[in-house]
Amino acid sequence: MVFFFATVCSIWLRKNEVIFNNKVFSVENLVDIVKLRAAFWAKAKWPTIPAGVLEISMQPCLVSVPSKDPAPRGQVVWTRPPMGWLKFNVDGVAQSQPGLGGIGGVLRNHESWVLMVFSKSIGLVDSNMAEILVVKEALSLFSSSQWSQSSSLII
Repeated sequence: MVFFFATVCSIWLRKNEVIFNNKVFSVENLVDIVKLRAAFWAKAKWPTIPAGVLEISMQPCLVSVPSKDPAPRGQVVWTRPPMGWLKFNVDGVAQSQPGLGGIGGVLRNHESWVLMVFSKSIGLVDSNMAEILVVKEALSLFSSSQWSQSSSLII
């Protein structure tokens, strides 16, 4: 991945030099620049790599990047709300920052019965806005429901 971004960055910078500084474009020079840029970035990201920037640029396949094992994930278990309470489990997401987003939720009682479900698209948002909008939607739906006068709510 480092080489991809180093290539894109190098092409962009070389194109600007040709356009704005009347430099001559050379594919051979570009390849060397990409290798050096990738080596500098790799060394900055992983300083424990047992090779220098020049070695990395000349023989990148000999360098192994330290792997990062994913942290073990604990099991998430849904817990019931207390008697007289309802629980809205909600989630808001965005595909990128910003990107197309969606929200959804499930309302359950103390016996785990599903009382209400919602899901909808919310247009172009970031993930923080998606989370805010899902809570707003859950509160709106609950406050206009038959349970709002007789139950408390957990979100």
